[in-house]
Amino acid sequence: MIKKIIQKVIKKLGYTLVKNNVSSSSKNYSDPMKDGLKRNSILIPNVSTIIDVGAAAGTWYEKSLQVWPDADYVLFEPLIERKNELELIKQKNTKVMVRHSALGKETSTLQFTISDDLDGSGFYGKGNQREVQVEALDEVIRKQKKSGPFILKLDTHGFEIPILEGAVETLKNTELIIVEVYGFYVAPNSLLFWQICEYLDKQGFRMIDMLDMMRRKKDGAFWQCDAFFIKKSQPLFLDNAYL
Repeated sequence: MIKKIIQKVIKKLGYTLVKNNVSSSSKNYSDPMKDGLKRNSILIPNVSTIIDVGAAAGTWYEKSLQVWPDADYVLFEPLIERKNELELIKQKNTKVMVRHSALGKETSTLQFTISDDLDGSGFYGKGNQREVQVEALDEVIRKQKKSGPFILKLDTHGFEIPILEGAVETLKNTELIIVEVYGFYVAPNSLLFWQICEYLDKQGFRMIDMLDMMRRKKDGAFWQCDAFFIKKSQPLFLDNAYL
């Protein structure tokens, strides 16, 4: 009865009530990272090896696998808490190599701070710490005989420069770099967003995309985003027009 009254009122107002048969679970869902990877795959369709530094539980790997399913993968993650998850990924895909280590300028061991949620862990900070193995990317790529073109993803919480300093040869054959960049100094020797852009410009890369921007809750200031960098030699940079 109530339904008929509502329909009658809506009809008098000139509107039509239409039943929505689309459930919330079936609505289109946009994943910014996956969308960004797809956009850049148009520019970089051919990739031999994808290097995931700070692989965590493999979430980013799963997204990139959908875009570049035929590539080899090297996943770096020093947290032993993530070992079982990454080993399971390795079992499912024979093209995946897992390194239970961190990356830096050279082979060494360093103190690593473990956050309660694991995702905020890194080489800087106070609290629960343990010693982790550190490798240089160039050395790993050479020993494991991995070939380019490469994609390099860094989710390393302010430790980007030591990693890049240990990847001089790898960068020469890298077509896309994805870096989690910050608007604040999140670590003693970290660089701000614009400084990362400046550093990579000197290495021959230019920003092409950015996504997943976060603001600080307390003041709305820019906190972080994921920035995409490709070779400055890409032809698209010759066109400075908007349309």
